[in-house]
This record gives sequence, structure tokens and C-alpha cells, in this order.
Amino acid sequence: MLFILIGSVFACLAISFQVDLPDFNWNVGGIVKKDWEPLRDLFQQNFQDNVDLGASLAFYYRKKLVVNLWGGWFDKQKTKPYDNNTLQLIFSTSKGLVAMAIAFCVQRGLLNYTDKVIKYWPEYGQNGKENTTVADIMSHRAGLPALRNSNMSIREYLDWYSVIYKLEKQEPYWVPGT
Repeated sequence: MLFILIGSVFACLAISFQVDLPDFNWNVGGIVKKDWEPLRDLFQQNFQDNVDLGASLAFYYRKKLVVNLWGGWFDKQKTKPYDNNTLQLIFSTSKGLVAMAIAFCVQRGLLNYTDKVIKYWPEYGQNGKENTTVADIMSHRAGLPALRNSNMSIREYLDWYSVIYKLEKQEPYWVPGT
């Protein structure tokens, strides 16, 4: 199951080949293996019914990619097609993917939920966060729901090191673990 879900995400981002489907006037492209056509039909229907402006869908079955579709438009004016290289924001959807990846690491003995975060990220242990556990982070009990007093630019929010530095220095909003 983990392989299917993580594989789907990576397929959406990393597939660099394109096999075009017939033109359905909804700008849909991709591949669909035999017997998986109903997923393509449902995907196309979203555009026909104006449910989605642009989207991608990848599905693995028994470790094999059986559906890899993209379609619609990147912009509201419908001038830029949504293609296999379109980057997609997934916002809170990432929580499930991160939870599965962490569970996979725990299962493999690479980390433990009861470990303190500082075991893996020593610089995090500042300003009242020294005893925060992996479980606290994963259950949203670390006291860091947002960056405090952040007047960051978009460029700073997109800069990994800038965000990490601010998280390391920030005091939690509440005592971690509570």
C-alpha cells in the first residue's frame, strides 16, 4: 500500500515520457493500461463537468504503473495546458504521505516515535523544544502550528534553509507534547 501511494506521487512528478491519448477537447494526455479505462473516463468527466481546471492522476497496481494521466489547464484563461511536467501544490494532502513515510522508517527501524527530534536534528533543540519527540511532531503536539512573527517574503518561504533556521530558533506556542 505504501509503495502504491508514494509511487503515485513520484510518478506524478517524475514521469518524463508522454503517450498522448486521443483528443477529447479537454486536453487529456497520458497512459492507461488495458482494463483501467474507466479511470480515464472519470478523469475526463471532471473536466467536462468543470469540476477541475487542471489535474494529474497516477495509479499503481501490483507495483506497476497502470494509469498516468494529466489534463485540463494550468490557468483560468485556458491558454497553458496542464501537462506531465506541471508542478502541483498538495498542501495538507502531504500529511498522509509524510505519515506513511515516517511509519515506513519506524517499521524499518530507522527511527522511533518516542525518540527526541534532536537525535535526528540537533539544531532543533533550542528555546523550549529540547524534549519534543517524533510523536509530538507527527501528532501536531510540538507547539509549532506556524512561524511566529513571520514577515517573510514568498522567496523566503520557498527557501528551505530560511524556514529550517526559523523553526530551529522559534519558541513553541505551547509546551511540546501537550
